[in-house]
Amino acid sequence: MDKRKPISVRMNGKETSIKTNSNDDNPWSSSHREQAAAAADKDFNPDDLIEFEKASRTNDDPEDDWYQLKKTNKRSVPPMFKMFLLAAISAILVGVTLGFIMLRMFAGIDSNGVDQANTIQTMPPGNTNTNENGTVVSPPSSAGNESLTIESLNAFVIQAGVFSTQEKAEEWQQNYQAVGYPTMTWERDGQFHVFAGLSGTKDGTDESESLMIDQGLEPYSGKPWSTEEMTVEVASDEKEWIQGFAELWKDALTAPSSDSLGGSRQDWEQWLSNYPEQSSEQVAALYQSGQQFVESLSQEKESLQLQVDLLTLWKHYFNIGK
Repeated sequence: MDKRKPISVRMNGKETSIKTNSNDDNPWSSSHREQAAAAADKDFNPDDLIEFEKASRTNDDPEDDWYQLKKTNKRSVPPMFKMFLLAAISAILVGVTLGFIMLRMFAGIDSNGVDQANTIQTMPPGNTNTNENGTVVSPPSSAGNESLTIESLNAFVIQAGVFSTQEKAEEWQQNYQAVGYPTMTWERDGQFHVFAGLSGTKDGTDESESLMIDQGLEPYSGKPWSTEEMTVEVASDEKEWIQGFAELWKDALTAPSSDSLGGSRQDWEQWLSNYPEQSSEQVAALYQSGQQFVESLSQEKESLQLQVDLLTLWKHYFNIGK
């Protein structure tokens, strides 16, 4: 292999020697020679190379980031820890809420218990009140109660109508009152019966029925009506007074008129005078009906008014056992 002489070139006014490799086939050697030849044809300024390097380097070039330190990844919270934390917070909130509710409930119970105890302690003995008609009544008490048998009673009534509501029954009563016939209502099994008279026999109501028909009314006479026997608990003084009612009522039923009952009026007044002042509401209602019946006797009212009064007495007597 023959050696070649170094090539001399002039760069910036100075002569420079460039050695070449002996291998002509090396592409890098050829490239250097071409660059050297090109540089010899023009002036070379080193500042141009520096400016080229500055211009070619940009911050956006990913290849220039080799010198930058990689950012360390932050440690993420494990999902299981997040779920556990959320469950713990929810449990605390639920526990606090339930505890507050239970505290309010127990506080209310204690307050009610104290109020009831104070009411019991401050309630005077023999507490009584009055109903709408001013009759003295007392709350039911189990102390000193006795068994009372409400007797079974039977009669025949004049029925003016049967209705499903109290309002309709009262509207129908006005038709009878408009022509001078008194009536009363009796509720049984959800039905409101309007009665305009009664008698101890089935034929005893026929005459009154005929008079009502002449007035354009449509009564039904001779309807059997009865109440069953019952046993209830009442105060001892109430029991003695109520037991005297059944016989008085049966005697009045045989001939309910002012003339025939003139002698028994004193018996009714005597019975009313024995009324116990402190009685239940049902017993007080029976007493008020008795007063109305005696007043009708005193005023010598017509037979139909006395019959309606006896029906009202019967109903209140039966209600004592309900």
